[in-house]
Formats: sequence, C-alpha cells, structure tokens
Amino acid sequence: MNDICHTTYKYKICVSGAAETGHCGETAFQKAEELGREIVRHDAVLVDGATTGFPYWAAKGAKKEGGIVIGFSPAKTEKEHIEHYQLPTDFHDIIVYTG
Repeated sequence: MNDICHTTYKYKICVSGAAETGHCGETAFQKAEELGREIVRHDAVLVDGATTGFPYWAAKGAKKEGGIVIGFSPAKTEKEHIEHYQLPTDFHDIIVYTG
C-alpha cells in the first residue's frame, strides 16, 4: 500500500451575481473579495461566470488567497470573450468557453 498524501479540492463553490453593480452598496466588493478568500480557506475551488461585478471581486479574493478559479463564459473563444462580451480574463486559472 502506498502512503502518498495529496490535497484534493472536495468542493466547487459557485459565486453568481450581478455583473452590473450600480445598485450595490459601498462594501459589496470588499465582501465579495472576502467571500472568495473564505472559499479558498475552506479548500474549495471558486467557480463563476467569468464576468465583471460581484463574481469578479470574489475571484480576485480567491486568487489573492492562492486559490483556483474556474469561469464559464458564453463566448466561443477567448477573443470573443474579450472583444464582443468585454469580459475580463484575469483572476481565472481556467475559462471554459461554452459558445
């Protein structure tokens, strides 16, 4: 029997929310960033829509904490994600382009 120990991420937690944030309170982004950090502190992967707004700030917090972030985009390609949808690619390890 092999006694190799490795870390696995049991949970994938999705953060969803408004990309348009004009209605958000003053502390919304700070709360989103802390949420992202907490997800990582609990050994989970953050999953989001690879968008702006609340999910973006949660992804930022997760990456600052050293976590893994996976995004799902409505675009067919990275180019379309950036140019047509005008969505960010930073703070994501993987973006799945669903087309």
